[in-house]
Amino acid sequence: TINMQRAKEIEMLEQVLAHPDSGKQTRADALSQKTDIVRRMEFEAQAQACIENLGIKNSTVLCGAQNMTVFVPFEYASDEKMRTAMIDAVSTITGIGAESVKIILAKNE
Repeated sequence: TINMQRAKEIEMLEQVLAHPDSGKQTRADALSQKTDIVRRMEFEAQAQACIENLGIKNSTVLCGAQNMTVFVPFEYASDEKMRTAMIDAVSTITGIGAESVKIILAKNE
């Protein structure tokens, strides 16, 4: 899963940060990458909580470098008012612009 991948990335970055032979620039780059991963994870958790507070179940939120994607079951995203409420909530809580929040319909099985 994506969380396992991120955990591995963070672990590798921490090894770079802890290694005595890592140069100053290498450490700075590793710290920047780690900070970015953690920031995305925090945004995802905040957005997920927002979506759940709207009463939407079975959703998944992924934060990219410059956007946020929310996967929701069709019954929630087919309502334009609900789509707007989701975009507004995610944008407000994370600070990511509404134009960068995408709602993707997920098929319930």
